[in-house]
This record gives sequence, structure tokens and C-alpha cells, in this order.
Amino acid sequence: GGACGAGAAFVLTPRAVRAYFEAPPDNSLRTAWDRLALGAATVVATAVGRLNGATAPRIASLWLQTSNPGRRGG
Repeated sequence: GGACGAGAAFVLTPRAVRAYFEAPPDNSLRTAWDRLALGAATVVATAVGRLNGATAPRIASLWLQTSNPGRRGG
């Protein structure tokens, strides 16, 4: 029951990832993912741009430290 479902989900994810990376650049799946990532980046950049320009790099470095706790520079 549950173990079979978990196994199916585990198999599905790498297959989907591999399908994405094996897809040609003009593939609709890859285009959709790229568009989604670009849209998210644009939203973040717009939100940061509304703040003080001097704080933007600080926010970016802070976010990088938070998302990569093991790779703290300095």
C-alpha cells in the first residue's frame, strides 16, 4: 500500500528531472520551466528594486547565506 505509493513517487521525480534535462532547449516542457523560473526571478527582482537600492545587495547576500547555511563566506 503506502510503500508502493512512496516508491512510485520516488521513481517519478528523477524521471521527470531527467526528462527535463534531456529535452531540447525549444521543448515545451523546458520552456515552461524556464518561463516559470524567469517569472519568479522577475518578481523577486521587482520587489527588491522597490526597496532602497543600497539594501538590495545586502538582501541578496543575506538570502544566499540563509539558503546555503553550510557555505557561509568570509
